[in-house]
Amino acid sequence: MVVNAKCLAEETSQNGSTVRVRMEPCTFHPAGGGQPGDTGVLFLDDATIPVLDTLKDERGTWIIIAKEWRGRFADASVKYEVDDARHSLLSRMHSGEHVLSRVLEKKHPGLKIYKVNVGTEETSVYVHYDGIIDWPILFKAEEEGNEIVRKNLPVRIEHHSKDTAQNIPDLKINWERIGNQTVRVVRMGEFDTIACSGSHVCETGDIGKIFITGYNGSAPDWVFRFTVEGESLAGEYLRRMRSLLRAVGCSAGELEGVFSRAQEEKKELSRTIERMMPLVQFQWNGSNDGDGLFRWAVAPGIPREVASYAVRRMIQTDHAAVYLVLLPESEGPRGGFLLAHGDGVDINLAGFVRNARIIDSRGGGKPDWVNGTTTIMDPNIWENAYREFKR
Repeated sequence: MVVNAKCLAEETSQNGSTVRVRMEPCTFHPAGGGQPGDTGVLFLDDATIPVLDTLKDERGTWIIIAKEWRGRFADASVKYEVDDARHSLLSRMHSGEHVLSRVLEKKHPGLKIYKVNVGTEETSVYVHYDGIIDWPILFKAEEEGNEIVRKNLPVRIEHHSKDTAQNIPDLKINWERIGNQTVRVVRMGEFDTIACSGSHVCETGDIGKIFITGYNGSAPDWVFRFTVEGESLAGEYLRRMRSLLRAVGCSAGELEGVFSRAQEEKKELSRTIERMMPLVQFQWNGSNDGDGLFRWAVAPGIPREVASYAVRRMIQTDHAAVYLVLLPESEGPRGGFLLAHGDGVDINLAGFVRNARIIDSRGGGKPDWVNGTTTIMDPNIWENAYREFKR
C-alpha cells in the first residue's frame, strides 16, 4: 500500500555512509528485539529510492537510505511503500521464536534465552543452559511449539507504564534495559507474556509450521536455528533424505548406524595413518647450486597429512633446505602441494607462491610453510621458478 507522508527531518550518519529521514505518518517498523527494521521504497518526484533499514531513537522512527540521496527530503512531500511480504515473514519468525523460547524455558529449568537474531531465511536463538541440548530436546520443543500454532491463540500488543508492568504476572522482562520508557508487552493468550519491541502476528495460527534446522554449541552456550516455512522445507529435507538412502543403500532406520560405523572407520583410518607416518620415506630429488638446497618429491596417492609429517621431519634437521612435495590427483591436471623451508632459509614462500604465476598455484600459509593446489606437477618448473624468485 502506498502512503503519503511529510518529511520532518533529515540527517547524515556520523561516518557519512547513509542518510536517515523522519516523516509522518510512518508505518515502517524499526529494528528491535533482535529483529531487523523494515525495508521498502520511497517515492520522491520521479525517483524510486530503496529504504535500507528502519531505526528508532528518543525522537521517533527513522528510515535509512543511501547517502547519494542526501539533501532532498527536509520539508518534502513523499510517498512510500513498506515491503509487506518481508515484514510479514519477520513477524512470523519473531512470533515463532517467542513460542519456541517459552516452550524450552518452561520445560527445562535453568534454561535462558539471552539473544535472538531474527532473519528471513533462518532465525538464530542463543541459549544459556548448563545441561545438554540435543535433537530429542529440540524435536520435542518443535512438536509442542507447533501445537501452540495449531491452537491459534490471540496475540495482543499492550503498552504499560513501568509501574503497571511490574504488576503483570509472569511477565518476562529485562528491567535493566527498560529505564523510564513505556513497556511494550506481547501476550500470546495465557501461554506467554513478554516485553518485546518486535513485530508479531495477530494469531499464533499465522506463524506457519515451525521447523528447527540445526543447532551447535556446548554447555553452557548453545544456539539453534529454525524457520517458519516448515511445510516446504520438510518436503525438501525428505526428498534429500530419500536420495541419500538410495545412495547409501539402507533404510531410514539403519542410516544412523551406518553413519556411526563410517565415523568409527574414519577414526581407525586416521589412527592407521598416524602409525604409518614415521615409516614413510620419500625419494628426495633436487640440486644444490651453492646457494641453498631445493629438494622435491612427487607422491601420488599419499594423504596430505603423511606428506606434512615427512616434510616437517626433514626441515627440523635440514635447516638450510627448501622442500617441495607434489601430490597429483588420480584424474585431471590439478593436485596438491606442500612447500616449506628450515630455519636457515630466509625466503618468504607465501610471497613466492603468490607471485610466481608459472606454477599456477593457489594456497596459503606462513613465510616458511605453504600448502594448496596447483596444475603444475613438474617439479623442475617449480625449482626454476624458485631460483628466479630468489634473485
